[in-house]
Amino acid sequence: MLSFKLEGTDVLQKRLKKLEPAVVAGLIGGVNDGLHKVESDAKGLAPVRTGELRDSIDVKEATPSDLEGAVFVGADYGVYVEHGTSKMSAQPFLFPATEANKAYIKRTLKADGRVAIRKVT
Repeated sequence: MLSFKLEGTDVLQKRLKKLEPAVVAGLIGGVNDGLHKVESDAKGLAPVRTGELRDSIDVKEATPSDLEGAVFVGADYGVYVEHGTSKMSAQPFLFPATEANKAYIKRTLKADGRVAIRKVT
């Protein structure tokens, strides 16, 4: 029979309890930064006739209790502009803005996560 005893787990458990909130707090900033970058780029790509579509692009920021944020279009017709219809060709603005920022968002989250972990450990 093989057995072992791991000592110092009380310190590890204390650090792990601190780690989760610290990492979450650190990542929220990165998530929201990425969301605002997508929002800005989408506004720049949105076709403008009256400005209503562009002005309806907004962000629902992530929070500690709800880690999911979103960039959304408030104008009802935004989906038709993005995807087109049988009578109107697509003029994508939200999807290209999201795709253009994927690498930036990944880098930001990775860096923010590392910083948060270093602060706790």
